[in-house]
Parts: sequence; C-alpha cells; structure tokens
Amino acid sequence: MDFLSLSIAFLSGAFTGAAGNYLADKFTDARRENKEAAALKKLWKDIKKNSLK
Repeated sequence: MDFLSLSIAFLSGAFTGAAGNYLADKFTDARRENKEAAALKKLWKDIKKNSLK
C-alpha cells in the first residue's frame, strides 16, 4: 500500500471515531438531562400532592 492510501484510511478512521464519540456523548447527556427534568417534575408533583392532604 502506498502512503497516500494509508494516510486517507487513517484520517477517515480517526474522524469516524471522533465523530462517533462526540455524538454518543451529546445524546447521552441529552437523555440524562431529560431524565433529571422528569424526576424533578415528579418530585414537585409528589410534594404538591402530599402537602394538600
């Protein structure tokens, strides 16, 4: 294999790996934030329900 082919393959792999890691972190953080927001909303709902008793 020539140097150009190896360079292109390496850069493509590095870019794919970096993009995959970035997207995985981004969507994991978004899902985690949604779970936290839902838990906080449920907590306040429970507090309101229990305070009215």
